[in-house]
Amino acid sequence: MSRRLWVGNLHPSVTEEHLKEEFRKFDETVSIERRSKGAFVTFEHLKAAESAMIACQGRYLRAESSSANRWPMVIDFEVRLAPSQPTNQP
Repeated sequence: MSRRLWVGNLHPSVTEEHLKEEFRKFDETVSIERRSKGAFVTFEHLKAAESAMIACQGRYLRAESSSANRWPMVIDFEVRLAPSQPTNQP
């Protein structure tokens, strides 16, 4: 299983710093990659990723904007798609 989580449903005002603050509680070595609708959060240890997902699922991440407090985080393990298989079509 991956040590990398997808954290979705993030308000645009949520920054990488906000995310580091939130997830640092679970593992000191956290890598954050912010995207437009969410972020990838990578942990050093799988156990930390599992704990963070359980503890933060549905929580509201406090950010600068008061409306950001109404956007519950949606968290899941990163899904990696297998490379497409060649087809045997003539």
